[in-house]
Amino acid sequence: MVQFDRKLEYRNNTGFIDAILWKIRSDAWGYIATPLVQIKGKTYNREDFYIHGGTEIGTAGCIELNGDLNKNFHAFMGLYRRNLKLVVKY
Repeated sequence: MVQFDRKLEYRNNTGFIDAILWKIRSDAWGYIATPLVQIKGKTYNREDFYIHGGTEIGTAGCIELNGDLNKNFHAFMGLYRRNLKLVVKY
């Protein structure tokens, strides 16, 4: 389940330390990340998956949308304003 209502944005920082930490990881995460919540299936002791972008290529298991794909996806979700079901198959 993509939970857009729980997205993380650089604008939601709660203080100076949060802003610094977000800047440090912005190359890998971009400026917005939306959490994925497992409904069923196996994650093999992994958790905390997100949909995010960034300038670095590659993730540790997240779904990566770089460049305009990330901006367009999050712009669409901002208009859609509901959670959506996402099926991931490996």
